[in-house]
Amino acid sequence: MNVKIDGKSLRFKISADELDHLLSGEIAVQHLPLGGGAVTVMIDPKAAVEGGMTPHMLVQNDNATLRLLVAREKLEELKNLGRDRNGLREECNGIDVTLLLDIRKPPKTL
Repeated sequence: MNVKIDGKSLRFKISADELDHLLSGEIAVQHLPLGGGAVTVMIDPKAAVEGGMTPHMLVQNDNATLRLLVAREKLEELKNLGRDRNGLREECNGIDVTLLLDIRKPPKTL
């Protein structure tokens, strides 16, 4: 997972394997130790989100969590869209949220 924060936009770029993981109902998580705390970024497909994507931020002590709630329909739409440079975009409270597949990394073959 790759996350870019720029001005009033959040961009989540995931691999095809991570998308399959999310479609199976599992949360995608990435931790970054920072000083005495950590920053955690997660995409959560289990949360009930009416038709879209909603970002949330939680800060506790020295830990910050950026959580993107994503409706299953959006994940299925992303899978059908495939490796599109624009991905899925949605505005939420003045923030432009984008979820897309990483076009640089081909999916793993077995």
